Amino acid sequence: PTRGGGGGTPVRARANAANLSAGGEEKKEVLQWDSSKKIWQISQPEWLQKLPKEQRFSLMRKVKAAWEIEDQDARIKSLAELHEKFIRTFNISIEDASSMIWYVFLELKIRQLSSEK
Repeated sequence: PTRGGGGGTPVRARANAANLSAGGEEKKEVLQWDSSKKIWQISQPEWLQKLPKEQRFSLMRKVKAAWEIEDQDARIKSLAELHEKFIRTFNISIEDASSMIWYVFLELKIRQLSSEK
């Protein structure tokens, strides 16, 4: 289901993004609650930070383009293909590949909300 009409973000996608901080591992998650500041903070996935700057931005542009596809089925297909490609190319876990997809999603939403002010 989507909210807000055509091209909306799936409700379950937002729920999954909110749950990124719930994984019991020691590594830093993309979305973390800072209880001292009472705010949510996002950070680039650790594996992504290790890549050369130009490669990192190139990958982020590809994910951004996939998120911006209007047709939901085409968007999901494109994101799934990128997800698989990240796992194969960088020999990373499913969770690490997912963290990249959600990191870019959160960055896009923050920029969108900032521009609406």
